[in-house]
Amino acid sequence: MADIEKTVADADKMEDLKTCTSLILECLRDHKVREVWLGPFLKTMNDIFPFKNNAERKDLLSRLCDLGAIEIESRQRSDDRTTYAVIVVNWKHPLIVHMNVG
Repeated sequence: MADIEKTVADADKMEDLKTCTSLILECLRDHKVREVWLGPFLKTMNDIFPFKNNAERKDLLSRLCDLGAIEIESRQRSDDRTTYAVIVVNWKHPLIVHMNVG
């Protein structure tokens, strides 16, 4: 966990990343799913981070991807005409392990 905190030099940004990670884990637990649909999750982030704009909220997810804590993957609907994006958690990542206590 200390390595991640060194990578994320800004303490406020680290707290935002922890909050975002906690929110992802909460969604997984509450909905009993293995991945989080990105569209609805971004709407949830609006409530949790009301003073950030959409680009700043998406940047949090990008930072988590860059750290290797999550991946954002595209899925094909069964009708083969549309796709949707999901957040997939890397359960072995130190940030996820740290935040998934309890």
